[in-house]
Amino acid sequence: GELEQNSPWNLGLVYEWNDFDFSLNYQRGNTVGFGITYKLNLHTAKQVKFDKPPRSIEGVTPAADMKSLNRKRLYTDLYLQGSFLINYSHQIDDEMTIYGNQFAYRDNDEAIERVGRILASELPESIKTYKIVDNAALLPMVETEIDADAFKSAARYEALESDLTTSYHRQEPSTETLANYKPNNTSGLFHSVNSFWIQTFGGPESFYLYQGGAILSGGYGFNENFSISGGVKATLIENFDKFNFTTDRQNSTLPRVRTQVREYVTRSKVTLETAFLHWSDRIAPNLFAQAYGGYLEAMFGGVGTELFYSPVDSNLSFGIDLNYVQQRSYENNFDFFDYKAFTGHASVYWRPDFLPDTQIVVSAGQFLAKDKGVNIDFAKRFDSGIIVGAYAAITNVSAEEYGEGSFTKGFYISIPFDLFVLKPAKGRGKIPWVPIGRDGGQMLQKPVNLIDLNQYRSPFYD
Repeated sequence: GELEQNSPWNLGLVYEWNDFDFSLNYQRGNTVGFGITYKLNLHTAKQVKFDKPPRSIEGVTPAADMKSLNRKRLYTDLYLQGSFLINYSHQIDDEMTIYGNQFAYRDNDEAIERVGRILASELPESIKTYKIVDNAALLPMVETEIDADAFKSAARYEALESDLTTSYHRQEPSTETLANYKPNNTSGLFHSVNSFWIQTFGGPESFYLYQGGAILSGGYGFNENFSISGGVKATLIENFDKFNFTTDRQNSTLPRVRTQVREYVTRSKVTLETAFLHWSDRIAPNLFAQAYGGYLEAMFGGVGTELFYSPVDSNLSFGIDLNYVQQRSYENNFDFFDYKAFTGHASVYWRPDFLPDTQIVVSAGQFLAKDKGVNIDFAKRFDSGIIVGAYAAITNVSAEEYGEGSFTKGFYISIPFDLFVLKPAKGRGKIPWVPIGRDGGQMLQKPVNLIDLNQYRSPFYD
C-alpha cells in the first residue's frame, strides 16, 4: 500500500552513551519513531567460572603396576575432575586407551590437559602412551595420542618453554583402536529435556508474540548403531491465541511446505515433534553413514539417508543426503496430507585459511517444494564461542513465484551455554531470525545431522 506523506522531510537524531545508541526520528510529517541499540564485543564475552585448576602431578605416586591400579578411583576422577565419562578402556603392553565422552570443556586443549594429568598421576610409569578416544553416542570419532614422558615433562615445567600441546596429536582412530573397542553396555534407555522459545516482533495481531516450553526426548538404543527416538513438545507459556492470521491468502504456485507454520505451532499444547528409527556407523576411514525413518520433523515424515566424509581437523568436509518425505497433518499428531516429495542436497563444508574462524556451507539440490537450487550459509565464530551466521537459498523459482521476500534468507546467533553458567559446560542455543518465510528454498530439518556427530573431528560449534 501507499504510506501517507504530509511532508517531504524526515528528521533523525542519534545520541551515544557508553555502549548504547538512542535514536529519535520524525518521518513523513506524521510519524514519530525511536530506537535503542546496544553494542558489545563478541570476542570478549565471558562468564566467571568456579572451577578447580588442572591436577598437579608434582609429588604424586602413581600405581606401581597395572595390577595395583585403583581403576574405580581413576574412572571417578576422570568423571569428576576431567569431565570425561568413560565407557570402555583397553591396555596392552605400554599403551593405555580410554573411550568415552567429554561433557564439559569446550576447549579441546584444556580437556586433554585435565584428562592427561589425571592419567599421569594414576597410571604406572610403565605406560608410555595414553590414547583418549572421544565418542559421539557410541561411535569412536577422534583419537588423541599422548606421549606420556613428554606430557609429564611439560606438565612439571621441566623446560623453560614447556608446551603441553607438543606432547600429543589428534588423529583418525587406528584399526587397532577400533578393533579393541568392545563396550559392555551398548543398549538401554536414554532421555533428555530441552527448553524452547519462539518469538516474533511486529506482527499484525500483536507487537510481541511468544511461545515457550519444554521438549522431552528419549528412546532406546539397541546397540551402538541402531536406536529408536522421539520427542514431545509441551507448551507451558504463550500468547499464540492471538494468531488469528494463519495461512496467508497470497496466490502461490508452490506447494505450502512452510507457510502453514502457524497452524502447526498453535494446534495443541502437546505435540509429537519426532518419532523415528535411526542407524549410523563408520563405513570406511573418515566416512560415516546414517539412515532414518519416521516422523522426522514437525511438518514432514518419511525416510532418508546421508553420507558424510570428514577427515580429522580438515578444512574441508563433504556430505550428501537423500530423502523421500510426506507432509504431516497439522490437525493431529499422526496423520499425513497427500503432498510427497524427494528432497536432498550435496553439501561442501569449507573453512578457508584466509578467513580464520569462518565456515562456509554450500548445499545444492532439490528443496521441499521441489524447486532446485543452492543454499549458502556463512558463519563467523568469535573467541567467546559465539557464532553469527547468515544464509540464503537461490532456486529456479522466480521472485514473482516465490512471493514477498523474493528468496529465502535468514540470520542466526548460536550462543554456548558456557557463557551463562558458573561451571564449564558444553552445548549451545540458537536464536534464528527469518524476516519472511515462504515456501521456496526450504530444506528438511533432519532429526540427526552427521555434521553434528562429527564435531569432535573438526570442531567449529563446540
